[in-house]
Amino acid sequence: MCNLSVTSYYLFKGDWYDIFSRLLDDVSTNDDRKFDIWEPVDKHKEYKVIVVYGAPLSLNFCVTNKIWKTHEKIFDAFYSGKEYQYNIHSNYYLGFNEEEFSDTLLTTEYLIKSK
Repeated sequence: MCNLSVTSYYLFKGDWYDIFSRLLDDVSTNDDRKFDIWEPVDKHKEYKVIVVYGAPLSLNFCVTNKIWKTHEKIFDAFYSGKEYQYNIHSNYYLGFNEEEFSDTLLTTEYLIKSK
């Protein structure tokens, strides 16, 4: 999804938009990070996923916001390949090159549907 070298995975409960806003504030000081928040379409599922491309989230940010780091194997087992079951919210837009937006972070929301 993004060309940054390191990918980290996190789980959290609660309002995705609140965490999204806090991540935007945190990202504004760290331009080498992009992220997606995976919100389940099924409202009975409690956990949401944050996929961070680039610099990982700080321990202080995770503790303050009750975010738990997980491993790529967990993501692959439970989430990867099931994008159609999630609303995916990103702080970047996949339709354009990042250079076209200079230093601006876009708040976009998109839904990946299965065929």
